[in-house]
Amino acid sequence: MRVPKTHRAMVAALMDARDDDLPSLLKLSGLDPKTELVGADFRGMDFAGIDLADYNLSRCNLSGADFRKAVNVDRAMFADIIDTGTLWPTRLRSRPGSEAARTLDIEPAMIAVAPGRFVMGAADAEHKREKVPTEFRSQEQPCVEVAVDWPFLLGRYPVTVGEFRRFVQETGYDIPRGALGWVKGKGWEQRDEFFWDNPGFEQTDRHPVTCVLPADAEAYAQWLNDKTNKGYRLPSEVEFEYACRAGTTTARFWGNDRAGARRFANASDLSLARELKQKPDPEQFFRHDDGFAFTAPVGSFAPNPWGLYDMLGNVWEWMADDWHDSLSDPNPSQIPRIKSEKTLLRAVRGGSWGSDPWSVRSAARDGVGNRVASTGFRLARTSLAS
Repeated sequence: MRVPKTHRAMVAALMDARDDDLPSLLKLSGLDPKTELVGADFRGMDFAGIDLADYNLSRCNLSGADFRKAVNVDRAMFADIIDTGTLWPTRLRSRPGSEAARTLDIEPAMIAVAPGRFVMGAADAEHKREKVPTEFRSQEQPCVEVAVDWPFLLGRYPVTVGEFRRFVQETGYDIPRGALGWVKGKGWEQRDEFFWDNPGFEQTDRHPVTCVLPADAEAYAQWLNDKTNKGYRLPSEVEFEYACRAGTTTARFWGNDRAGARRFANASDLSLARELKQKPDPEQFFRHDDGFAFTAPVGSFAPNPWGLYDMLGNVWEWMADDWHDSLSDPNPSQIPRIKSEKTLLRAVRGGSWGSDPWSVRSAARDGVGNRVASTGFRLARTSLAS
């Protein structure tokens, strides 16, 4: 069914076509690419093979989009675009659009999450099947039904190196050097040289930022709030697991199997085993090679059913909750659990590029107290107002 003309501007503004065939989507929606794509969200989209002759992409968010193999790029209209990290054909003398009008995108792409209920944690059967070490099992119990009473927004991706870099450059935010990073041929070591822009392995601006603490993430959120007044913050554990599960009850949002990690999660696999020069024990490494020994650019793997990327794998993510060694709570809710006494440990969720298969699950959680090259963050927002 074609979209009524009165609604097409709204559809274009909400469009996120990265997982669709754009020409087919336009035909289905009835949108005219010459006049009605203004303001659309095309972050990270690959335009390979698409004939852009006379497309009007003015005011579109093209951050991270790839136009190198698009057709007739020079015949499209690019005015007032957002093009952080956009890849343009080398034949173009300069980036399209008005140099003065383009702005850097500072707000993260967000997904609206509706209220609902779910069972938080993992049952004994899951722990046994996944061979979860005994000392970690109580962290994910008791299983408890939790109500998510109000809608919230959650970042589509973890915050990237490039996004964090702009914050640091603009504010002069000072992060002490030193983190638990990766030493090639040796593994994990605490070294002064490790930093958010040097975790011990190569990254680009599209990789998730690591080697940050919750205080750094909260300073970044405050910087955004000062500019937008939108209430960015870290998510709670309840919000993260609810969004990670995306309505599923299996160990992982794609099912109970481990094979799905090839498509959905950057975790410990044969590429890391090769880096470590270790035998690929299936309990330590997934049985595939995704080509990423360490972090991958955000969005490199498929999203969960609610359109959220890297909810499992890539980097552990800081929560707003202090660390509690179980899920026991007389009044579980989406409000973060904060201890009355000072604590050095904060909850992290989601697993990372170095996580064993058993810890890449929706219920997996841990407590961390230092800067690590496998830990980053994504932001949430309670208000749905733009």
